[in-house]
This record gives sequence, C-alpha cells and structure tokens, in this order.
Amino acid sequence: MQSLQNPDYIRQYNKTGYTIIRDFFTKDEIAEIAEASDRIKAEGLKHAASFRHKNLLYLIQPDPNLGKVLRFCQWPSYHHPVMEKYRTDERFLKWLQPLLGDNIKQIINQIIWKTPGARQTTYGF
Repeated sequence: MQSLQNPDYIRQYNKTGYTIIRDFFTKDEIAEIAEASDRIKAEGLKHAASFRHKNLLYLIQPDPNLGKVLRFCQWPSYHHPVMEKYRTDERFLKWLQPLLGDNIKQIINQIIWKTPGARQTTYGF
C-alpha cells in the first residue's frame, strides 16, 4: 500500500482531480465486497420495477438488448452490514484528511452496475 507519508497521491489529485490508491483494500476485503454486491444485485432483480424503501433504492430500467437491468443501488449500507462496515472504514478518513480536512460528510453511498451488453452503461440518472 502507498504511504500516507508519501504525498504523490496528493500531487496527482491536485493535478488531475483524482488519485489512485493501490492496495487500499486487501484481496479478501475485495472478495467480501464483491460477494455482497452480487447478493445486493440478486435482491434488487427480484423486484419487477424500481423499488424504494426509505433511502434504499434499487433503480431498475428496461434495456432493449437485455430486458430488465439493475442500474444501481443507492444506500445499500442501510440494509447490508458488509457495505456499512466498509462505508465507515477509518482508512477513508486517513487518506482523505490530507486532501479535504477532517470535517468530511458522506452524502451518498451506492453501487453502480455497468451490465455487459446493455445499451446504457452510464450513471442511471
């Protein structure tokens, strides 16, 4: 993993507006997030159409190539403990603090699927 002591990621962010933090998650953590994402996708596709419960939203849209497609899930962390665990992971604050300060608020939490073969693969809204 890159070091917080190494300001290269800050220089890249200031130059390009984004940065890449390699090895932020371990392979096991990525597998856990992927498995949870697959469960969330299967759960979302059980609905006949888009579904909202409080802040949890599954956006389902018809696709001319594939039929019903789940475009994204908004606030899965309200319903799925794995997503909540990573949403509040302290590593985010440690890496973001040098860029943004320590008064950071999360305003959205979502998973976006770009389904192979779908006509639309951009953000759902």
